[in-house]
Amino acid sequence: MSNRGDRIGRRIGAWKACHSRGDYLPSMGNPSKTVLVTGATSGIGLAVTKELAASGFAVIATARTQEKAEQLLNLLSDLGLTARVVVCDFEKSTEITAAMVKIFEISPSGPWAVVNNAGFALPGSIEDVTGEIAQKQLLINVLAPAEVIRALLPSMRARGSGRIINISSFSGRVATPFLGWYSASKFALEAISDSLRVEVSEFGIEVVLIEPSGFASSIWANSLPLLPADALTGPYRRAYSKARKLINTDFPEPTPVAKIVRIALESQKPKARYPVGKGTRAIPVLRILPSSLLDLLMQINLGLSKPVTILRMTIRRFKRTRG
Repeated sequence: MSNRGDRIGRRIGAWKACHSRGDYLPSMGNPSKTVLVTGATSGIGLAVTKELAASGFAVIATARTQEKAEQLLNLLSDLGLTARVVVCDFEKSTEITAAMVKIFEISPSGPWAVVNNAGFALPGSIEDVTGEIAQKQLLINVLAPAEVIRALLPSMRARGSGRIINISSFSGRVATPFLGWYSASKFALEAISDSLRVEVSEFGIEVVLIEPSGFASSIWANSLPLLPADALTGPYRRAYSKARKLINTDFPEPTPVAKIVRIALESQKPKARYPVGKGTRAIPVLRILPSSLLDLLMQINLGLSKPVTILRMTIRRFKRTRG
């Protein structure tokens, strides 16, 4: 093992020992106000970082590269805000481990809360997405936040309080065609959040899901290069053409999502879920629709069928069921 690896191993051992003893040093600022925000350099993560820093929270933010970390620090400085920034590529488990060591150096008692936001959206039909890329989607959107949670839970449990906020999506409640693997990752994040919420409830730790619809974020622009090479000529070209138009839509700024995250942190008893954004009120209805009707609505939304055609098909199906 390298010298750097030895140092990381010793540090991890040290803070694990601290956890088991409940022996902590004063943390960065107010321990109850220290929040880790992952994926903080753009979109929802950036909005959350600014909102929390402006509201008096001591923010530890993550950036994927040193360049992005410096850009984030400069942006916050221009706004009169401060945060500590740790570089971490959540695709690499070794970087997550090293980042957690740095985070516990900044806040020896551990952050009181974490906002798991880092992730990406993988577009494409189930047929077009390779297993390798699908694994990357699940790794970054599901396994990485789970690893962060595992690292923070001992200190939260020893403290007797903590808050875990996982940024899910509308697509984590209603599967979205041509974003099937992204939906799968968010469904999985919802599942582990629901399980975790019950598992840690006796320790004073709250687990919250934030479920945004479409908001301005580089996550969508970054997904364009991931579309298949034959996206505009292959069998799914109509859907991909529609998807490109949707990605290029001017989405609203994610400020409402950031405010909801703050509310979830400040609430004495937060909700299990906070849907936010256009269309999210329809989630309970969409989840109880017959699959055939939901499929038809998805086809309309993707421009694969016309509403008039769908209406005629629905009437014919209704007549057949009536005999």
